[in-house]
Amino acid sequence: MGRRGLDVVLISAESLTRQNPDTPMVVHAQAYITKHSKPVQLQPTSADPVGDVNPKWDYPLSFILHCFSGGSTSHEYLIIDLISTIPDEGLQVIGTSQIPLESFLASAGKGETAAVNYSCPVSTGGCLNFSYNCTGDYRSTAARIGKKAALVLVDVTLQSTIGVGISHLFGE
Repeated sequence: MGRRGLDVVLISAESLTRQNPDTPMVVHAQAYITKHSKPVQLQPTSADPVGDVNPKWDYPLSFILHCFSGGSTSHEYLIIDLISTIPDEGLQVIGTSQIPLESFLASAGKGETAAVNYSCPVSTGGCLNFSYNCTGDYRSTAARIGKKAALVLVDVTLQSTIGVGISHLFGE
């Protein structure tokens, strides 16, 4: 099993449907990778307090993809949730986009880096804009830096993934 990096910049959302006609929306996004239908590597953006139905973030996120032979990610997805802070009600998911990771890897080719802007519809109407960049093929990491260093790299990855999950549960 190899590993590749996926760098995503959540740029903006456009023309979202307002949830409450009398109140402007304060929207942030959270992105994560699904693995066996469970969210991993959850990463939130900061909220745009003035964007209303057209929030802007320009927020960079980085993920590690675990690829099987041939570059397959075994039906995993990048999920991007749009979340609005609603006065007196708290947080509400107002839209979700689900993008197959295979589409990112197919455009990157073998060992090449690809960066494009991509728009996809969200469930509340509107459009989500982001760019992505698939970085190197990490299959040869152990050979380049030695097995011990590769194990430390994997351990750090697992710790940071677990830490993000735990901090999300406690609202930190």
